[in-house]
Amino acid sequence: MIKPMVLGITVFLASCTASDIKKVENIVKQNLKPTTAESITATKQAIEEGVKTGVSALGAKNGFWQSSYRLLAPKELQDTMAFARNAGLGNYVDRFEKSLNRAAEQAAQAATPVFVDAVKAMTVTDVVGILSGPDNAATKYFESKSSDRLRTTFLPIVEKATSKNEVSKLYKELIQPLAPMAKLAGFNIPNVSLEEYVTQQTISALFVKIADEEKKIRKNPAERSTQLLKKVFGYYQNKKR
Repeated sequence: MIKPMVLGITVFLASCTASDIKKVENIVKQNLKPTTAESITATKQAIEEGVKTGVSALGAKNGFWQSSYRLLAPKELQDTMAFARNAGLGNYVDRFEKSLNRAAEQAAQAATPVFVDAVKAMTVTDVVGILSGPDNAATKYFESKSSDRLRTTFLPIVEKATSKNEVSKLYKELIQPLAPMAKLAGFNIPNVSLEEYVTQQTISALFVKIADEEKKIRKNPAERSTQLLKKVFGYYQNKKR
């Protein structure tokens, strides 16, 4: 019984190309349960890749301004911006909103160290929860572990970035000619902390972007850049089916 089986396997392998054999090896590897150490290492690799890609994309010039993450004025100021455009101050609104995005782009560049520290603090329980969780489990982990620190770290960075990009100056240039017209129209211009707004919007965008990268690694084998990522995420992907 064994000899015919061995013979059959031998004949099968002899008829396979090197590419076919490689595919079989990959399938076998993806169905072998990874060790705890492999799972931890692969999860950290995947998260670090997602963070690096996300921060790089949003921190680049126009990473916010010319993307789906583009910042508009705070919702409290939307009516004010509409009033300004109707009053012929559209160019002032555009310059102001562009400055918000430039500040967000510069602030995003400082996010990596905070995320890296959160990765280092991961426990075995955290890793198991991420691997067996939904497509955004790692991002949710970051939100629970890093949101407060990100906000604390980002605020002074955003304050510098908003100053460098003249956010407050451009806002004043918009509001000064608008204020008399608003007063005549009985229109109230609310007070808003632009620094806190940029801080929160930058953090939210980073989480969304990192979640997108995480989903790619989980769903698409082509996004798994190392053999270890292929093995660990391939195993857990197959396990969920």
